[in-house]
Amino acid sequence: MGHAWRHRKKAIGVDDTSDRFPRPFGHSTGMIGKISDCASCRGIRVKWTTRSGEVINRYYMPEGYSRAGEEHKPTRREWMAHYIASEFEAFTNQERKPA
Repeated sequence: MGHAWRHRKKAIGVDDTSDRFPRPFGHSTGMIGKISDCASCRGIRVKWTTRSGEVINRYYMPEGYSRAGEEHKPTRREWMAHYIASEFEAFTNQERKPA
């Protein structure tokens, strides 16, 4: 289905001392970060932009998002087939419940 990024209004910069979103290695000054939240997976993307125009994205995904290291990672088509089946199953179960 893809990501559905919602952009936060306020950018972060060198004045951000929370270290929740550390700047990319070697770039401690002269960058601003635009934070976006994904409505689908609840991931966070920070798009760091330098004064020269270089853009570096950093992603912070929720626990269980990555399937790295698993023996079989589903293809996009397999994932979509599973997603559609589960959506229709949930919809069918919802219709069967008495109102």
